[in-house]
Amino acid sequence: MKKKRYINTIKSNINANIALYSVITLTLFYLSLSWQQFINYNLFASETLFWSGGLLLLIINIVICFFSKAAGKMQLVLWLLLLPVTNSFFIYKLYYSPGSTVAMLNALAFLIWNFVFFYNSRFFFYFIIVYLLTLVAIVNLAPGITQPDIMYSVTIAILLGGLLLFSQRRNALTRLNAFLHKRRLREKRNRTVLENKLINLSFYDKLTRLGKKRIFIINMKEFFLKNEDKPAAVLYLDLDNFKKINERTDSESADRILMILGTRLRKSEKNFKNMARITSDEFVFFISGLNSREEAEKRAAKLLQIINEPFIINNNRFQLTASIGISFYPEHSKIPEKLVAHAEIAMFAAKKAGKNRFYNFEWEMFKREADRIKIETGLKDALLNDEFYINYQPKIDLRTNKINGMEALLRWKSDNQTIISPTKFIPIAEKNGLIIDIGYWVLKKACLMNKQLQEAGLDKMVISVNVSPMQFQQPDLVEKISLILTETGLEGQWLELEITESTAMQDPDKGLAVLKKLQNLGIKIAIDDFGTGFSSFSKLIQMPVNTIKIDRSFIKDLNHNIYSTITCSSIINLSHSLGYTVVAEGVETKEQYEYLREKKCDQIQGFIYFKPMDEKKFKDILHTKPQIN
Repeated sequence: MKKKRYINTIKSNINANIALYSVITLTLFYLSLSWQQFINYNLFASETLFWSGGLLLLIINIVICFFSKAAGKMQLVLWLLLLPVTNSFFIYKLYYSPGSTVAMLNALAFLIWNFVFFYNSRFFFYFIIVYLLTLVAIVNLAPGITQPDIMYSVTIAILLGGLLLFSQRRNALTRLNAFLHKRRLREKRNRTVLENKLINLSFYDKLTRLGKKRIFIINMKEFFLKNEDKPAAVLYLDLDNFKKINERTDSESADRILMILGTRLRKSEKNFKNMARITSDEFVFFISGLNSREEAEKRAAKLLQIINEPFIINNNRFQLTASIGISFYPEHSKIPEKLVAHAEIAMFAAKKAGKNRFYNFEWEMFKREADRIKIETGLKDALLNDEFYINYQPKIDLRTNKINGMEALLRWKSDNQTIISPTKFIPIAEKNGLIIDIGYWVLKKACLMNKQLQEAGLDKMVISVNVSPMQFQQPDLVEKISLILTETGLEGQWLELEITESTAMQDPDKGLAVLKKLQNLGIKIAIDDFGTGFSSFSKLIQMPVNTIKIDRSFIKDLNHNIYSTITCSSIINLSHSLGYTVVAEGVETKEQYEYLREKKCDQIQGFIYFKPMDEKKFKDILHTKPQIN
């Protein structure tokens, strides 16, 4: 490396001063012609002395090249001495013996000598041109020139020209190879940069600068290979209600929150060396070297503290919580992917228990999750296979003791003839979005059935259909319901849509606009499960509502819980004062029935009169008088 550096230094000095060499060479030559006395001393003719001195200079040059720290400057001095003198010697020999064999040999020696020192130099071409002109001038101006001399001089010029062209071709090929080599290096460097970018995109999250699931799993596998028996844990974290923040604010604010969270997590790298963001609001953490479960639980508690710290974005304060699930290696699995899946199951359990907490994985959770997956898989084909059906539960008018309404209730009998409870499959359908198509199917079936009752000459009554929160948020809800009424021929006044108070209050302005459009179609609106949410009558009076349904939890505790008793009485009185119809659902006992009739509740539905029933049985009971069971 040291030798190469010195040689490059010498070449750079030669390239920088080659024009100076040419000038000095020609100057010495013309001085030698003028100073005849100097020439008569035959200094240049003493070739032995010349070659000995030249060899000595070359030896000194080589020594300097390999051993001297000041090689650059000393080499420059040597070349300034050696090249001009040597070139003058060759030119002198040509001048005094043109056309002779000695002259030709000296010319070739001159060319080779300069070719060695100036090869690959960008000044070599110009130096050869100067030499050719000088050579031709000397040969043709020399005294006693003969025909052979002209032939010799032409031959020399041709030879030198051929060598010049060869040199230039070699030089061009060298430059081309150098260019191609640089291009290959540049392409290799660009390819390396691109590969590194692709690796970063594949393995690391750009927003939080944390790893992705792929690199997380790879790191876990490497750890298990080296530490097969060492206990470890996986923490699966989901930000509670982060999707609502994303919906209610601009995407920039949500991204800023994630960036700040990523910074906080990286600062806690001492506790969480292997962590990754695997979805928009879900993160996983790997903890090794555990001595007990409590250590993993302490880390989970630390994570909750990190999440609970306020996020200040554009002077807006955001408070987040998280749900965390924990699985343990090797107790729950020795496969990284299964450990992550088990931790996710525990996270869902923590979320279901109220959020902002952590749960350890238990095998019972796995069984429940397996059932959930089975239901979710079956739901995808249930609608196509016509596995859903509708039961109808009558509503009784407490003043007349007659059926004056009904509620359409969705039921599911799977392909193996198993009846699956709505409390199990409806939440899953809401989560995966299937509830939208299912909801419209129920709505169309219910409207068609009510229209058939009317065409059969039976008393007209309102049929109630539940609308899920996700379905209510659909932008084309009003248009699709209007189309269903048109297709079935049912007038809007005989349809009632039940929505929960939390659904109505999720976005009050948007909800109010949708409800007004539905009311314009003649459709009645009922607030279902009233009393379980956080709305108030002051907000409710702004909504175009017709009916209030008291939640069954209050009805269940009537005459046993003073709070439920007072709440039911207050709801009935306030609703009547605002002009709402009041319906009590889940009425099962005579005591509940008597209390509601005393408080002048308008309608009741429950097992005290009828359980939900199929269409045929419902048509049959319309011809009978309801009896208390």
